[in-house]
Amino acid sequence: MNLKLFERHAWGGASFVLTAALLALSFVPSPGYAAGSPPEGGPTQCTGTSRLTFSPGLTSTEQSVVVGLSDNLFSCVQLLPLISFSGSSQATASRVLSCNTLFGGGGPDFRTFNWNLAPASSSVFRYQSNSVLQEGNIVVTFNGTIVQGRYTGRSAIATYVLTPLLGGQAVDFATVCNSPEGLSDVRGVITLTIL
Repeated sequence: MNLKLFERHAWGGASFVLTAALLALSFVPSPGYAAGSPPEGGPTQCTGTSRLTFSPGLTSTEQSVVVGLSDNLFSCVQLLPLISFSGSSQATASRVLSCNTLFGGGGPDFRTFNWNLAPASSSVFRYQSNSVLQEGNIVVTFNGTIVQGRYTGRSAIATYVLTPLLGGQAVDFATVCNSPEGLSDVRGVITLTIL
């Protein structure tokens, strides 16, 4: 009787050790990830707001301008595993532009998206851009690949729908381009999809 009790305890102990070992392995980070960061999963989609600035403002005459782009991705959802997070991106660049040369294709260029994850992570996005004027809005598409950081090797597309502003009010593109101030402030929404 004592022997059977001992055998049961010995097996129970082995079961406990095996369970503890499996639990410990489930918390070991995957290669390339810091402990505690969520793994990269399936497709990810982010939505948010964006602001594009030009200094000095764009007119019909080409000139050297500083372009600023600031994104606040307040809602990102990754599938498999399902996680929710946020992110942001800020960039500036010098370009020679006018209202007449703003549209069309360009690139390649790079953007860095910073993710609000613990620990912090980011994705460097290499893309080609295209912009068109559509129903009074400036629609910009960035199409490319994540080349560094979280989601490396994945295709991505960012779509911006931006409204020209003059004195903080939405205005027609031609009107703001013909104003003395020119086009200096454009705001709207961004959708970023990582496949």
